[in-house]
Amino acid sequence: DRAAPASAEAATVIDEGAGSSWSLEVDLGYHWRWGARDYGDPYAAVRFELEEEAWSLDSAARAELGGANDFPEFLLARMDWRFDLTEHYYAALGGWLERDRREAIRWRSDVHAGVGREIWDDDYQRLRVEAGPALTVASFDPYRLPESIPWRRGLRPLGGDFEAWSALAYYSVRDHRQDETEFGLLLRLTYDREILWNGTFQEDLTVLPSLSSRGDLRARSESRVLFPMTTRLTLKFDLLLDYERNRPYRGLDPWRTTVGAGFVLDF
Repeated sequence: DRAAPASAEAATVIDEGAGSSWSLEVDLGYHWRWGARDYGDPYAAVRFELEEEAWSLDSAARAELGGANDFPEFLLARMDWRFDLTEHYYAALGGWLERDRREAIRWRSDVHAGVGREIWDDDYQRLRVEAGPALTVASFDPYRLPESIPWRRGLRPLGGDFEAWSALAYYSVRDHRQDETEFGLLLRLTYDREILWNGTFQEDLTVLPSLSSRGDLRARSESRVLFPMTTRLTLKFDLLLDYERNRPYRGLDPWRTTVGAGFVLDF
């Protein structure tokens, strides 16, 4: 979620004058995912960055291309503004929009603001930390969950399966759809580093502890390794980890893991 070190991004930056530059990349690949439902899907992503003397904009969106019944079944988009305060500190303002029907998320939006600090920023690595308050508004719908979730068994014989009986009772006395508004904190770490063969390692770790619901916690780790093949084409490998404690529906694994590979085309 930031510009890669100079050796990996040199071809993507077009100078528009002193202190101003922009880059655009398109990413196509394939992800395999483990969660409430194990599946694989091709994906497409786009990322745009603009850097001015006193501020910068970093925006990206990724969508899975499968799921013809309710396209896109997965979408993750974000936008981050950073405004210089001092040599090492900056103000951060951003927002996330998420849709994940396979995990019962009809849509979820996060808006956050805070202060960030540049810990390292040189030709070989960059480390940033950000912290501030966050507001989350979400809508959930369990009807898209897989049949393996106990309450989805409906009137089928449940026998002595206590988990299935308790889940069926749980969902029979409440509305299946839920809306949620939460206040919390956003803690974020972003790190880039040059590695072997002119490659780049990038890590974006975000933790969202809730202040309005005690014990609720969400976390997302996005790691990727990039190896340039030409001046405009880059090979990419992904490892994405999502964790969500106190999810609104029973029977869902709090962990979701995604691995994948693709190609990034720089403009």
